Amino acid sequence: RKVIRSGDVIFATTRPYLRNIALVPDRYDDQICSTGFCVLRANRGLVDPLWLYYLCRSEVVLEQVLLKMRGASYPAVTDGDVLASEIPLPPLDEQRRIVARIEELFARIEEARRLRAAADQDAERLMDAALSVCFQQAQRRAAGIAPLGSVCNVVMGQSPPGDSYHDKPTGLPLLNGPTEFGIEYPTPVQWTTAPTKVCEPGDLLICVRGATTGRTNWADQTYCIGRGIAAIRSRHDEILLDYVAHYIRAQADRILAAGRGSTFPNFTKAQLTNWKLPLLPLPEQHRIVEYLDGVQAQVSELKRLQAESAAELERLSGAVLARALRGEL
Repeated sequence: RKVIRSGDVIFATTRPYLRNIALVPDRYDDQICSTGFCVLRANRGLVDPLWLYYLCRSEVVLEQVLLKMRGASYPAVTDGDVLASEIPLPPLDEQRRIVARIEELFARIEEARRLRAAADQDAERLMDAALSVCFQQAQRRAAGIAPLGSVCNVVMGQSPPGDSYHDKPTGLPLLNGPTEFGIEYPTPVQWTTAPTKVCEPGDLLICVRGATTGRTNWADQTYCIGRGIAAIRSRHDEILLDYVAHYIRAQADRILAAGRGSTFPNFTKAQLTNWKLPLLPLPEQHRIVEYLDGVQAQVSELKRLQAESAAELERLSGAVLARALRGEL
């Protein structure tokens, strides 16, 4: 254990490429940190603590440290490796001028990140609003209300025996819950040679356990489904499964609330098969699906652009730091 002081820089020596580096704030003065950190205490007559912190986060120090990293499964460096790094030391006034410029530019980048995150949330609200309006109207115009189980088959998942699991493609791909769900289709990380319950390509998958109860994905192949998932498939020519999928998404909050009968949310087969679905003529279902698919496409494009801007902001942070430490700002 190591005692840390306000203004110290702590540098994680395990997997240093992750840049787990921090400047100790006043509130953690005289606290204890793990031996997994190298503690750097600036000689304040020569080095401003913030200058040291930004140097450690930059390629100036990291490139030197990474050359000394050892170990495959647990790559690490020693305190001595970090301390042996050579750093530029301009006069203190120049260090402080550069640090002030870095922090000014980083503040602008952080504001851009905040606005990007807000835009991401706005995109989600756009889809939620479209779903809400569509299905409020659908319920008013519906010819009737039917339990989901009367128009769709529901297959509740069942976990296969634990000794049948594999982490390489042997047997059927296995889905246990939302960790495998993607934006539209799941990505399996386990397989089983003793499948129990199985979904078919084109089935609608829904989480039925835990905090993500109500979240959906589409089956793009045959999967074994564990008890955290149910599969829904239409068995009626007049019911579009895409319409059902959008309706379930519109009802996601209510489905999650209905499953909270215990400390661990659990949406049962009886609840799912009895969930009320507004019945509309097939052309009207097609119209709703086409409209909501269009909104979803716009939202997805907005999110793609936001992800690109997030990556660009990350690159910009690195570029600002590199140029500032070279004295170019």
